[in-house]
Amino acid sequence: MTNLENAATSENVVVENNVNEIPENNVNSVSVTNSGDTPEFVATGSHRVDLTGMPEKFSGHFFKRWEQRMKIRLITKGLLSVIMTVCPPVVESDPKSLERQTLWRERNEIAKGMILLGLSDMLFDVYCTLHGTAKDLWDELDRKYNTDDHGLEKYIVSKFLRFDMKEGKSVLEQTQEFEVILHSLREADMELPEKFKVMTVIEKFPKSWEDFGLTLKHKMKKITWKSLMHSITVEEEHKKAGYIVPVEFQPKAHVVTGGKQSQNSKNKQPSSFKPIKAKLKIAKKPKANRPCWNCGQMGHWAKLCPNKKAKAQSGGPQVNVVTRGTSSDGYVSINPQVFTIYNSNEWLIDTGANVHVCADKSLFVSYQPAVGRTVMMGNTSAASVHGVGKVEIKFPSGKILTLHGVHHVPEIRRNIVSGSILVREGYELSFKFNKVVILFGGVFIGKGYLSDGLFKIVVDYFELNYVSENCDSSTLWHYRLGHVNLDSVKRMMNLNLIPKHSIDKTKKCMVCATTKQVRKPYHSIDRNSELLDLIHTDIFEFNGVLTRDKKKYFITFIDDYSKYCYVYLLKGKDEALEKFLIFKNEIENQTG
Repeated sequence: MTNLENAATSENVVVENNVNEIPENNVNSVSVTNSGDTPEFVATGSHRVDLTGMPEKFSGHFFKRWEQRMKIRLITKGLLSVIMTVCPPVVESDPKSLERQTLWRERNEIAKGMILLGLSDMLFDVYCTLHGTAKDLWDELDRKYNTDDHGLEKYIVSKFLRFDMKEGKSVLEQTQEFEVILHSLREADMELPEKFKVMTVIEKFPKSWEDFGLTLKHKMKKITWKSLMHSITVEEEHKKAGYIVPVEFQPKAHVVTGGKQSQNSKNKQPSSFKPIKAKLKIAKKPKANRPCWNCGQMGHWAKLCPNKKAKAQSGGPQVNVVTRGTSSDGYVSINPQVFTIYNSNEWLIDTGANVHVCADKSLFVSYQPAVGRTVMMGNTSAASVHGVGKVEIKFPSGKILTLHGVHHVPEIRRNIVSGSILVREGYELSFKFNKVVILFGGVFIGKGYLSDGLFKIVVDYFELNYVSENCDSSTLWHYRLGHVNLDSVKRMMNLNLIPKHSIDKTKKCMVCATTKQVRKPYHSIDRNSELLDLIHTDIFEFNGVLTRDKKKYFITFIDDYSKYCYVYLLKGKDEALEKFLIFKNEIENQTG
């Protein structure tokens, strides 16, 4: 029998007997009697104790863990009975009682020293001066640090609710951490059902494990905690083995794909799984540090140019398409996202883009240069943003759609209006019958039609506002100051109120020239007409605002003699004659 077994035997003593038989080769043995509430100590010969292999020092945290480790250490050294019993009294009738008491005191000092050595320096300074036995020291530590803390229970609940698995870390290890939290809840009398614990772990899976979690949810068989841990272990080993899910089973979004399969893949046998090592070899190739020979852009070689592949594809341009073909060409857009399309200056409505994009700088009403900003194209390449500003789009209906925060991207082939931004700003987009209608507050703004799979806006191109490319600074300050005289602009430059620039007086401001045109005055005439001899009438529009009765226009009848005015609301201009007859009948009834 080994010393550890002897020590364990010495501690596991049956209570029924008054005195247990102790083996001679046991180093330290105890006997517990049932004659009283306090256990008594029975000693044997040797009491030498090895103090090596002490547990980690206790610093005030995780007392239960330290307590169990210290108990194990005391058991292996045969000293656990010291912290469980009191000092045996000296009995005159028993000549060995004095020897047992002396031996107990020696073992008590050893046990007390082991407990003190298991404390941190700060706690050692506090308890080293404590008078009493090892049992007193042990009870004091247990009383102070092993109390039920309701605040700690609330902290455990909070930790349970905030637990979340992180990407890139072992799911099995995170599940084991979650199991520790569940154990703490069980210790706090908050045991959870097994089914609830299993579903909680499945819901906490990271994004890369969502498909695996969905598979577990659809299993008809009941999932136990043991089977869940086994499934997680197998799945993690499978992922570490270097296999990935086939492309046809992977989720896709905003993918632009071609129509035909590449020639190199005609004779290849389809495979369910591909080793990830082959993809790692491709990823190790150096990125292109020179412009592409096909499109002139950085970041890829000519043989991998997406523009070249797009020209070889059959059919018209595609945007925001999700397909399940076997083509080797696929592009995913990343936020902020716009899509690469080809050879047009039209405006498109795209609900997949989250920014407005314009390729022509002359379309901006206001413009602010931008440095270091980019947007991700549909071919995964980054396009630089040269500036951000405001663009006004005028429709044939006369309404103007103002776009704020438009990104100037010369590399884009078509101008894009973000549908999500329009909806966020209060506009309504109605897609039906191959047509898109833009409304604001129920009022029609503009429309577009479906062409080549894209919704193109019908725009009045001749009414677009343009930024003057050749506008010098002096002319710009003339505009900013409300078209003041150029001499006033020059005086402000001399006073250092505005930056100094050369003034070219040969240039004429078209706005000033138009507003200062000379016209002949209207000569006043004397009217000697009678009441209702002369009536002035005109039709006006409410500037796009409808009345409660959906009336859009109003007509006025003004008597030249009395200047009395009659006003009638119209739904359309075709009702003017009808309102005139009503006015005529009303006047005849009043005047006789």
